[in-house]
Amino acid sequence: MNKTAKLNESQKAAAKAAVLAAGTIPATGFEFDGVTIPYATCRNWIESNELEKIPKLQQERITLITQALELEKKVQDLKNENLTITSACNGFEKLLKSEKERTTYLTAKTSILENEVLTSMEFVANLENENLVLESENDNLKSQVLSLKNKLSCKTGFLKDRFSVLIIFILFLAANVYHNASGYTSIVGESFNHWLFAIIIVVSIDLAVLVFTVHGMKKQAAFYAIGTFVVTFLHFNPDICPYSDNIISFIFAADFSYGIWSFSELFKEKI
Repeated sequence: MNKTAKLNESQKAAAKAAVLAAGTIPATGFEFDGVTIPYATCRNWIESNELEKIPKLQQERITLITQALELEKKVQDLKNENLTITSACNGFEKLLKSEKERTTYLTAKTSILENEVLTSMEFVANLENENLVLESENDNLKSQVLSLKNKLSCKTGFLKDRFSVLIIFILFLAANVYHNASGYTSIVGESFNHWLFAIIIVVSIDLAVLVFTVHGMKKQAAFYAIGTFVVTFLHFNPDICPYSDNIISFIFAADFSYGIWSFSELFKEKI
């Protein structure tokens, strides 16, 4: 014991480290730098060191348990992620299978549509050919119709010519003038002045019908045409009415007065 007291603190720390490192302590004590350290002292150092390790071991145990729990949680999270990934993979597989089936269906549908398009194109081509044939036939018919129109125009064209219409109108007007003038003079007497006055009236009435017709005045033209009809009818059938002469005179007077009013209206629209 006296020998151990001679060790200073640094030597004592070195001796303690040597004892702990040796592991086996002789019963006679531990020799260190010529100093014998008793067995009991070495044993106390070893037990003290072991006691000092217990809190560390407990802390390490707690740390290891905590790490184990964290690892277990991570493992559980990985398992959950694995389940999620597995579920997603299953969903992707189902989706992939569905897309494959849809692709197969679309491929079949596309093939059907392509066949229908080809059939439609053939049908359209046939229709175009038929249309060309019909157009050709239509052109032939138009040519035939035009030829018939030309032939008909050659036969009746003179009736449509303005000059021919004018000649026919003049002849018709002359006959109507003479007829109605003779009806008027049969009432008032056949003299040159009466004939001249009658011709002027009749010509003015017939030309009034023409002017009113040209200007779209259908009411006035119809009134004058009806008046001319009545005068002509009574002239050929004087015995049908005892007042035929008075009626003829009234119509001439009415036509003359109504003509002045109608031509005044027409003249007013032109200025």
